[in-house]
Amino acid sequence: MISASEYAQLEALKEEHLKQSIEEGIADLQAGKVSDGKAVIDKLRKRVAG
Repeated sequence: MISASEYAQLEALKEEHLKQSIEEGIADLQAGKVSDGKAVIDKLRKRVAG
């Protein structure tokens, strides 16, 4: 069990991590680092099927 203060700190860290991940994703989009969703799913299905 953690205190309310520790919980608030943990939530703030999680929020900061989320914001950073979103910023990285936006930067990837702007740099053209994107993949077609259908192509990714097809590739994953082939990989899982062996």
